[in-house]
Amino acid sequence: MTCASCALVNEKNLLKAKGVLSAKVDFASGQAEVEYDEKTIGEQKIKELITKNGYGVI
Repeated sequence: MTCASCALVNEKNLLKAKGVLSAKVDFASGQAEVEYDEKTIGEQKIKELITKNGYGVI
């Protein structure tokens, strides 16, 4: 991520996904913390959402 705006955009897009309960993206650390309902959405789908936003997942 290149700016705090990028983190906010990523966070908002994650929160739009069905099953995501909370999302916090930290620009300084480049990390995201996502709480989700495993019955509705999985880790792989969350990674795909982040990648679709143009960011890498480690």
